[in-house]
Amino acid sequence: MEAVAPFYRAFDTFTKHSWVGRATSIVTQVVILPLMSYFGQKDYHHMLAMYILNDTFHMALYLQQDVLSWTHHVVCLLGYGVSFFMTPEVLSLLNTGTLILELTSPLIHVCWFANKAGYTEAWWFRYLAGLTILNYFVIRCIWFPMFVWYSLPKTLWVFGVSLQVLNIIWFYKLIGYALAMARNPGRSRLE
Repeated sequence: MEAVAPFYRAFDTFTKHSWVGRATSIVTQVVILPLMSYFGQKDYHHMLAMYILNDTFHMALYLQQDVLSWTHHVVCLLGYGVSFFMTPEVLSLLNTGTLILELTSPLIHVCWFANKAGYTEAWWFRYLAGLTILNYFVIRCIWFPMFVWYSLPKTLWVFGVSLQVLNIIWFYKLIGYALAMARNPGRSRLE
């Protein structure tokens, strides 16, 4: 890792583990999930469950204390557990919805990488951050509530509404980061 990212050496242990976890997440979201979707909906559903289990295991292993992330993972695991009893049509719909929803995660992770590596003053970082906020808003704040309301069976609404509450909280935090950068352009890192 240090050959690709020399600043990695200066990170504390927690940040190094977060870096690795986010890097594997990007590979999963950009390569593995679309491939699994191509090869079959039932396999894809199992892959999504394994992905969320792996992410949860990584959080537990490295003692991540973020309550919002834990809530997100628990809600997803419970939702996937319930969804295994749904019809193949509902599973297909859930898989497609999840694939669309995960389009926001790689941009969020890349912004996190750039922030931790100290690139917040680079000319491209503001464009990346703006694109990330726009992408997040369109997919998670506009599209996802419509998906939950119009597409999911009522038995899954509690999971969709719970995730939407988290999406709104996280969007509020993203806007807070953007405003902090706008007020203090020389700030080297966002926390």
